[in-house]
Formats: sequence, structure tokens, C-alpha cells
Amino acid sequence: MPLSGKKMLKKHPEYSSYLVCSDGRVWSQNADRFLIPQKDKDGYLCVGLRQENKPRTRKIHQLVLETFAGERRKTQGTRHLDGNKENNNLSNLRWGTHKENMLDERRIVKNDKGRILRSKLCVAYVLEIRKLYPVTCTAKEIATRYGITRTHVYEIKSGKSWGWL
Repeated sequence: MPLSGKKMLKKHPEYSSYLVCSDGRVWSQNADRFLIPQKDKDGYLCVGLRQENKPRTRKIHQLVLETFAGERRKTQGTRHLDGNKENNNLSNLRWGTHKENMLDERRIVKNDKGRILRSKLCVAYVLEIRKLYPVTCTAKEIATRYGITRTHVYEIKSGKSWGWL
């Protein structure tokens, strides 16, 4: 199994035929390969595991933390410190409360120069859209320029979207 750098590989405490890598990959000892992750409906990376011939889909971030940080408490969930659901590196993951998750999200927005992760727009673009519409450009022209829908332009102008700004 190819490993480079400071990556650690450790047996998962519950799924003994799987090794979890600190970079977020999962190695199947039965298949002798890294499993190929799939996204779930919420955008988290998951893998299919088998235990006692029973299939189970598990989120990779949970497998990484269970392997390297131990079991989570009932009040805890998983925190992606950089806000990226696809970054399952151990250094980016922590067990934490819902409140801590919300604080992370606020910190990420502030530290990312006004850009909200997974958003096509940043604060500067939204302010520009509010100045342009309807004075200089049509909603269709703005939507085409910024890669958004006309409805989104209307929602930005009315404050329904990006209203906190």
C-alpha cells in the first residue's frame, strides 16, 4: 500500500479488516486496495464497509476520528475545521459540539476575505450587483456575468439572499 510523508495507517477499532489513513483514505485488507469514496446527499465522502458479511456505508470523517481520536460522546459531532466536507485529513477534523461547529463556520467566513465556501459570489461581487441592478444592467446580464440565476440577482437586491450584508 503506497504511503508517503507523515501519514499514519491504523486499524479501525470496530471494522478490523479496514485500515484508516490519517489523510482520510480507507484501506481494505480483504480487497488489498484503498476504497473509492462516494459523496452522500449532504456532500460528505463515504465508503462501503462489510462486517460479518453485512454491508454498511460510513462517512470517512467519522472513521478517521474513531480510529485516531477515539469514540465520540453523545453530545458531539464532527468538525471540519476548514469547512471543507471533502477534507478528511486528521489535522482538519475534531470531535465537537454543535456550538463549536457554528463558531468554526463564522471563523471561516471571516478569514476567507468575504467569500463563503461553496458560494459563487464574494462580498465584493454582491455589493457590485446591488449597485448595477437595475441602474446599469439587467438581471439577465448580471446573472450571465457572475454565473448565477436571475432569481438570485433579484434576491440579492431585495435582501432575501445575502441580507446580512
